[in-house]
Amino acid sequence: MSNAATEFDLVVAVIQTLEANQAVTNLFADTWNQYGQIGTAKFFTDLVDQVSVPYCLIEETGKSYQYMTPSGPVGSTATPFLAPGQMQFDIFGPDRGTCRQLGNAVASALNDKPLSWAGQTQPIMEFRMIGSRFLPMTAPSGPNVPVLFCYRYTFEYMYAANLGDFS
Repeated sequence: MSNAATEFDLVVAVIQTLEANQAVTNLFADTWNQYGQIGTAKFFTDLVDQVSVPYCLIEETGKSYQYMTPSGPVGSTATPFLAPGQMQFDIFGPDRGTCRQLGNAVASALNDKPLSWAGQTQPIMEFRMIGSRFLPMTAPSGPNVPVLFCYRYTFEYMYAANLGDFS
């Protein structure tokens, strides 16, 4: 029996989907092997530390819960809910064209995919890109300082689950 906690998280399913897509990993030069814990990761959540461009920072920017009437057999504690939300993918690269190419590859790999994760009893109902834009970057100045570009892709999602599924 493993001591590691099972991650019940949509973003984990997203990263696994991206890492399983050979075209995307080739474009990002991602060589990370989760099982062997070796290589160079290019897909991150919440924090990126000292990795060369290109890379992708993934953030859940908001999620709400729409609870429904409890269901199931008598004595059941399962409470069904819908969870709509948004996720942002900030693609960092050396120029605008590279950022756009990488972002389009991410969108192609994830748009309308039936994502699921440990503990989730139903696949996601919707995962779709709804917009993108370049973000202004404060550029450090000086000789030999690379300029960094960032293109943000925003996705909307929705899934159904039971509160009891996560206990």
